[in-house]
Amino acid sequence: MFLYVIGGLPSYLVFYCAAVSFLIPLTVWRINEILHQKGDPPWKQEDQKRMKGQQEGENKS
Repeated sequence: MFLYVIGGLPSYLVFYCAAVSFLIPLTVWRINEILHQKGDPPWKQEDQKRMKGQQEGENKS
């Protein structure tokens, strides 16, 4: 029975590719977010904070 269950599992390569396909976009998104926090001009950062506050207000109601 144990061998039957183990035989039905995908290979390690499939698990590896699934993990990589999740981690690569997550890493790119996080790096992009950090670069925007550090590199955006002050006026754009203020606009983003204002927009975020408006979105949070809409979510509460």
